[in-house]
Amino acid sequence: MSGDSPATLAPEAARAALLSLVVELGDRLRARKQAARAMRMTVTMADRSEVHRSRQLPGGPSPHT
Repeated sequence: MSGDSPATLAPEAARAALLSLVVELGDRLRARKQAARAMRMTVTMADRSEVHRSRQLPGGPSPHT
């Protein structure tokens, strides 16, 4: 991390952290034999601003999701 803000995360590190969370969520859902059709995420930045994203699987959950 560099710059004036020590809370700044490099884009690659942020992407890796989010991917890790998504994999963990998928593992938990599969362990419970549950599936999801949609995902909603809110990321709170260091300055307390928020970014909201959502995705829906076209056609619903699949056997490998």
